[in-house]
Amino acid sequence: MEISARLRLAPSTGEHRVLVAQALTETLPPTLAALGSGQIDYRRAAALAEGVRGLTHERARQVEAETLPRAGDRSLARHCAAVERAVLAVDPRGAEQRHEVAVTQRRIDYQPQPDGMGSVVAFLPADGMATLRAALDSAAGMASADPSDTRTVDQRRVDALVELARLSLATGRL
Repeated sequence: MEISARLRLAPSTGEHRVLVAQALTETLPPTLAALGSGQIDYRRAAALAEGVRGLTHERARQVEAETLPRAGDRSLARHCAAVERAVLAVDPRGAEQRHEVAVTQRRIDYQPQPDGMGSVVAFLPADGMATLRAALDSAAGMASADPSDTRTVDQRRVDALVELARLSLATGRL
């Protein structure tokens, strides 16, 4: 909380920065050195620190040795995917346990946005995401059958999600 206040960050952001700093100093010194020398940026260092959370120091260093040399040459998305693959390679049995923990952290975040808009971000299991996407894609596809409908696919998906919520509130059922 003190670091958040001094840096004028949200408490969750300050907590995240402390956790990343601890991982870099205690477990991933070569990543910290690469960050300090400008070979990688903070987001790539944080992705590695987050990716190895829960691993032993030895396994975390194996992931680091595998992913750090190319981290600065990859896009952030490719770097995150490489970290995920390396974690799975060094700790295949832990993947199931990490998933079980992640499932307990599922949530929906709501953020007001400018111009009378808002964003909804759902952190959910991949199969739930696939189900939601299939339902919204299906609803958007049905709406596109009307040639006078000028909405984009994304607009139709959003409208379908809101309509699902309206119907649920109107009927009292999901």
